[in-house]
Amino acid sequence: MTNAAVLTISDSVSAGTRADRSGPAVRERLEQLGWSVSVMEAISDETSEIAARLSTLADGGQVSAIFTTGGTGVARAMSRRKPRAP
Repeated sequence: MTNAAVLTISDSVSAGTRADRSGPAVRERLEQLGWSVSVMEAISDETSEIAARLSTLADGGQVSAIFTTGGTGVARAMSRRKPRAP
C-alpha cells in the first residue's frame, strides 16, 4: 500500500476556528483508491511554515506522495504575498 500525507493549508483550520472539510475528503478518496494516509495535518498559510513542512515530509521517507488542500478564499493575509514569476 502506498503511504500518503494530506496537508491542509489554512490559517482558520490550523487555529481551530474552522472545521477542516477538505482534508478528510482527500483522505477518504485516497483510501477508496487503496492508499494509506499516514500523515494528516493542518498548518497555517505562512510560506516558511509550508516550505519547512513540505521539505520535512518529502525528505523523511515516511510517505510516497504529499497532497495539499486548503484555501477558503481571499483573506487579508494574502495581501502580503508577492507574485511569483512563471
